[in-house]
Amino acid sequence: MDVYALKNYIIEKPEYIKQILEETGFFKVYDRGDEYRCAREAGRNPTSVKVNKQTLSAFCFSTNLNGDLITLIRDKLGLSFPKTIQRIAKIIGFREDDFVEIEAPKTPFGGFYKKLRKISNPQNLDIETYNDEILDRYESKPNLLFYQDGISLFAQRVFNVGYDCVTGRITVPWKSFSGELCGVMGRLNKKQINEGETKWLPIIPFPKSKTLYGFVENYDAIREKGIVMIGLTP
Repeated sequence: MDVYALKNYIIEKPEYIKQILEETGFFKVYDRGDEYRCAREAGRNPTSVKVNKQTLSAFCFSTNLNGDLITLIRDKLGLSFPKTIQRIAKIIGFREDDFVEIEAPKTPFGGFYKKLRKISNPQNLDIETYNDEILDRYESKPNLLFYQDGISLFAQRVFNVGYDCVTGRITVPWKSFSGELCGVMGRLNKKQINEGETKWLPIIPFPKSKTLYGFVENYDAIREKGIVMIGLTP
């Protein structure tokens, strides 16, 4: 599910914010112009939670949460990121087919020059996703090679780094923008890569151009800072 399509859908119909808040356990939800206000718990301050209609940015004074509607609901219900997305979509009956994207501008000369080269539009690709249980086939343990490269044991646990005994590669799961497992990359478990060897290979192939590694794990910080710094491994 496209998380941005879902958010834009809600922004276009801000009355859904009230419905989402009420059905996920918030109280005394009321319209206050550019935002909705409510209480996180029954009998508490009815202005302690606010959600902006135009951006879906959210703040909860009682928990000091500074995020958006998604992180607000995730924190309230204690769900994972993908489960939160699914819950919100179910409440408002959202389907990606209901969201119509703006038509791309027409190219000059009928797109003649565009036809001279092969065009690949990754946005038209569907991403196959998998249950997290598929990772049980790999050994779930941190890797010394990554640790020596500065990737802490904590970070390796957060990103579910493991090891595939069949291929002899370190396993690095990748997730879609909605937080669902969509593939696994494998890194040779040695520093010196010989000629003819490939350092990284997909163990479970997926369209990398349709993903951004670490997006879900860093969603809160990305939303708060409004910036993403992308680097490549050597």
